[in-house]
Amino acid sequence: MGALTAIEWTDMTWSPWEGCQKVGPCCDHCYAESMNHWLRRGENWGPGAQRRIYSDAHWAKPARWNESAARIDKLIDAPVNTRFLSMEPLLGPVNLYDWIGPWGTPNELQAPPMIDGIFVGGESGRGARPMHPSWARSLRDQCTAAGVAYHFKQWGEWAPGNLFPGSDLIERDRGKIQSGFFDYNENWNPLGPDPFCQTMDRIGKKAAGRELDGRIHDDFPRLTVPLLSDAE
Repeated sequence: MGALTAIEWTDMTWSPWEGCQKVGPCCDHCYAESMNHWLRRGENWGPGAQRRIYSDAHWAKPARWNESAARIDKLIDAPVNTRFLSMEPLLGPVNLYDWIGPWGTPNELQAPPMIDGIFVGGESGRGARPMHPSWARSLRDQCTAAGVAYHFKQWGEWAPGNLFPGSDLIERDRGKIQSGFFDYNENWNPLGPDPFCQTMDRIGKKAAGRELDGRIHDDFPRLTVPLLSDAE
């Protein structure tokens, strides 16, 4: 957390406390959990563990704090003006039709999406798992159809080893890197590469970059600021 951050989808961060617990497979390689174990012997981690609450000065930093929830349905019910999902690490395909649509045919009046932006990224760090390009493309296409902002944060540790299944492998020195592939059912096989399937190469976050199909996706949801009445 801090006033400045290298996180691609935000300018600054703020956390209300230290401590959490695993709620799904995306939490398997949580950097914050590792940090808590290193600094505080893991005393703030896990269900029932005491959270470390920061000082009053820390709580006074943000002008506002809008409480949100991890589940999409709770996010929809949150009394905020802008809602977005940070889908990182993306470990499988996701269909957001129920929340962003579009719910009609072209040229029909559409109900506005219930989510304003989607941030997508692969996993980085030790033990990182690869993200299938089709999962990121699907969310991009869903956002385009619904008029929702799409932000592709990173590939993470793994980058595509070929553009599509069946296409030529990208030239890399695979004697020095780890390769694997997704089979036709999108199951991961670490014994790669395989040009007939979607190959992925572990080349590191920096080398993998942020381009999806040759371009950077840096869209942000439009922020709306409520106007206060004279009485307020």
